[in-house]
Amino acid sequence: MDHIYALLHELGISAKYKGYYHMALAVELAMEDEKRLEYVTKRLYPDVARAFGTTPNCVERDLRTAVSVSWRKGGQAALERMSGCPLDERPATAEFVDILVNYLLRRRELNILPQPEDSTPDWQKLS
Repeated sequence: MDHIYALLHELGISAKYKGYYHMALAVELAMEDEKRLEYVTKRLYPDVARAFGTTPNCVERDLRTAVSVSWRKGGQAALERMSGCPLDERPATAEFVDILVNYLLRRRELNILPQPEDSTPDWQKLS
């Protein structure tokens, strides 16, 4: 998950925000199963909430804060580079996650990111 943390730092999101950790796990889970991106409020947010012992509403709020922080701190240029298109306004939370997931999956396909060795996600190894 270190590559996800590095990406979040590049976007101006630091570990002082709960959304930093929630975003990292949301991206990791969506990379494992892209269907989660189709049902963020029904699958992705509840999965993240369970991992952190919180509610899906809190996860959504913390992710929204992380997106706002990134946009305010100048993450727009990096996000545009990752998405491959100009962004005239701040993306919605699900769009932000989608941009990061697709960027990382493209990098993995190009062998810039390591392939997953173990199918057990990092967050499940913590318990």
